[in-house]
Amino acid sequence: CPNINIIKLKTFKPLNVLSKDIKAETQNIKFSFAKADAANEDPKSLALVWINGQNQPIVKSLINPILDGDSFQFEASLPYDEFLMNGLTISAVVKGSGPFASIDDVAKATLLGPGLIEIN
Repeated sequence: CPNINIIKLKTFKPLNVLSKDIKAETQNIKFSFAKADAANEDPKSLALVWINGQNQPIVKSLINPILDGDSFQFEASLPYDEFLMNGLTISAVVKGSGPFASIDDVAKATLLGPGLIEIN
């Protein structure tokens, strides 16, 4: 393709995964994003969605949201044990709380992402 402008591809603002050395266990994962990238959304109207393998998208609430200058930080539960989330695991911050029947539905609601995690 000679010109990327002709590809109809929706892009999202960055979602940073702050947690390191993520193990194969249920735990909270830390994230951040630029305050300006949230388009003045109320944090209570946002959720984090996990996409992994053939699992239906998993929606989790934002935990301990903190505004630190121009950066917004929060945690979200990674429900590894419940869903056996091995391999590439994708996270996205969405508007709304789902549920989402498919990854297409997640993409339509996504504001920030992807946050990429490799488990195992």
